[in-house]
Amino acid sequence: MMPVGRHSQQGSTLLVSLVLLLVLTLMALGGVSSSALQERMAHNAQRMNLGFQAAESGLRHVEQQLNLRELMLPTSVCSGGGCDVPAALLRPGASGSPGPEWQRVPTAITGEETEVWFRIVQLGDSALAVNIAAGATGTLYRVSVLSRRDSSPTLLEAVYAYSRL
Repeated sequence: MMPVGRHSQQGSTLLVSLVLLLVLTLMALGGVSSSALQERMAHNAQRMNLGFQAAESGLRHVEQQLNLRELMLPTSVCSGGGCDVPAALLRPGASGSPGPEWQRVPTAITGEETEVWFRIVQLGDSALAVNIAAGATGTLYRVSVLSRRDSSPTLLEAVYAYSRL
């Protein structure tokens, strides 16, 4: 004859084990979901960083070409909307030449996976330009560099002053 207390506890171990297994499964699924999200975030950060580096390389290339006087500088001051970079160029998914005034940076400089374009506009004259001799007038130019990597655009701009002396 079996004791009465022992018979009523049969099956409770199975129920507790199933509940614990369910809790562990839910924790594992949460960990997998979190790690997948972190992996996507790291990939996006890497893409953004590579696009920025390509734009930076393009800007340095244009700067070098300007120092060697190998690029033609615009002779007229830009005006109105012609001075601005159109917002449509910064939309994800755009590709190809940004416009007729843009020139492509060689892929040897930026890598084959990234399109990098630049344009130079004349902003006007200034007697207060940095690194220009006192009393000299300098002409200011803005260099815009647009990189597109995996349909993610990056725009860098720099202003340069050239003295007429």
